[in-house]
Amino acid sequence: MRFSFSHRLSQFVALRVVIALTAFLATVDAATAADALWTNQKGESIHAEVIGYDIDRKEIIFARNEDGEVIHYPLRDLAWPSRLRAVFSPASLASLRESGWRLAPGFFIRVGLIWVVSLLVFVLVCGFGGFWTAARLVSGKPGLFHHLSGYLKYLFSNSLIALGAYTLLIGAALLSVSAQQSAAAPEPLNLRAILPSQAMLIALQVITWILLVFVIDFHYRVGFGRALLILILNGLFSFLIAAVLVGTLSAGIVYVAKQPYFIDHAVNDWLLEPIGLL
Repeated sequence: MRFSFSHRLSQFVALRVVIALTAFLATVDAATAADALWTNQKGESIHAEVIGYDIDRKEIIFARNEDGEVIHYPLRDLAWPSRLRAVFSPASLASLRESGWRLAPGFFIRVGLIWVVSLLVFVLVCGFGGFWTAARLVSGKPGLFHHLSGYLKYLFSNSLIALGAYTLLIGAALLSVSAQQSAAAPEPLNLRAILPSQAMLIALQVITWILLVFVIDFHYRVGFGRALLILILNGLFSFLIAAVLVGTLSAGIVYVAKQPYFIDHAVNDWLLEPIGLL
């Protein structure tokens, strides 16, 4: 089944809203969850205490505040804020533990994959978008694949240089530790002697920039100065693209959070049902 980009984007935004809301509402303490005002889908109030959750029938077990009558109330019929508060209340969680319910590991895998893929897409969009804009303006050369090839070379070289720099720093730290331990009168480790100095870090950063400038110049043949300009503009444009994406995503989250109908279905479809609570 194929989904449109807008549908995927809505899932991306809504799942994060649902997770954030769940993490917040799940922290409700026992006193609040025990004697609280609950609201159903029709907006009607329920004055009751949560005393358990029937996982088989998917019903919250309430005890009315007025007369102590025990009632089973379908979880789906509660408004979504009350639904989350009730199902993650201490009494409900205790019932779930007694019933042997366990959170499905596939839920964590799916959420983890969504975060990893989203992060990679975000980094690539910002990184390639900034690089393409800078390279197109400075070099004046068209061709999306030509710039994509240059960006991949830049990214691969940057990764190799970073790996080499970290290897150098770790090696220097290990040599320093070895020298301290092999002394005639070993003393407690001197962290200042192990950690790299500020001058070393600055030198490594400058060397990294110089090497990356050579990589960019090798691909575009624009000279050292213009290749350096591409590198500088790449950082600037990548930052601007990231700022626009974060701002747009934040506005989307605010908009979605104001749509009760959408959140109601998102809570069911992307949270409670996947983990087996509804």
